[in-house]
Amino acid sequence: MAQSTPLPFLIIQKAFPILEKIAPKLAGKLGYYLFFRPIPTPLRQEEKSILQKAERFSLHLDSRTIQGYSWKNPKATKTAVFMHGWSGNAGQPNHLIERLSEQGFNVFAFDGPGHGSSEGNRTHVFEFKDLLLQLQKKVGVFDVLVGHSFGSIASCNAMSYGLDVHQYVSLSAPVIASDILNEFSKIVNCSGQTTKIMEQMVYDEINREFETVSIEYIASKLPKIPMLLMHDVNDKRVGCFNSERMHELLPHSTFIKTEGLGHNRIMNDTDVVNKIVEFIKLEELQLPRTNK
Repeated sequence: MAQSTPLPFLIIQKAFPILEKIAPKLAGKLGYYLFFRPIPTPLRQEEKSILQKAERFSLHLDSRTIQGYSWKNPKATKTAVFMHGWSGNAGQPNHLIERLSEQGFNVFAFDGPGHGSSEGNRTHVFEFKDLLLQLQKKVGVFDVLVGHSFGSIASCNAMSYGLDVHQYVSLSAPVIASDILNEFSKIVNCSGQTTKIMEQMVYDEINREFETVSIEYIASKLPKIPMLLMHDVNDKRVGCFNSERMHELLPHSTFIKTEGLGHNRIMNDTDVVNKIVEFIKLEELQLPRTNK
């Protein structure tokens, strides 16, 4: 989700406590409805510019057409993929996309269902996972996969289902299931009772407990590939302790904290992009690295 709270949610925050008092079951249904529906956000000029430079292709999910993008380097020998987060879009890391292309990668991304130029108005992590697996059939092994926020949850779930990735970069990842629900509860201003009702509806939707899709739960199923985890200590949307927990569970990973970038700016910060490129090069050369 975006760093700032969208206006529709600000309105909901005022109304939700009242609805809980007069119609608790309806409040639970509303929470469930909102949980699976991304809030559309306008593209920044930088995002428009980078998407205009891309070649376009389509993926398909049931009857929905999913918009894909590729930035080709004629001399490329490697493939990099970016997976955006909730209410994000494929063009968010414009600076990173350009740098990876310069480094000899063909870069691919897509707008998730209900995001950007893709069709639909609701989605969940397994649809993102299925689309990543579908993209792999189209472009082959992912030499580098970068996941931001919810996109990191989707990326890790896809890897647990066999997505072939050589190096993984996680930015601002929500890792702990209970924290994801707590943060959502804060956004809509709902109580624990409503959250419990919503959790049951989520179970009915995905046919499993919500916690079982969390990175914390599936960490043992992830491949032991080179991983770079980055998270900002000032992230107000997803606490940095999430990536700290991910690093505990995946001790072979490299974990770097940033400061002053929040939840979204981390994707295009020059120092962050440089560290990602350095990490990729070191791993390609099989040189030793140290955690910072």
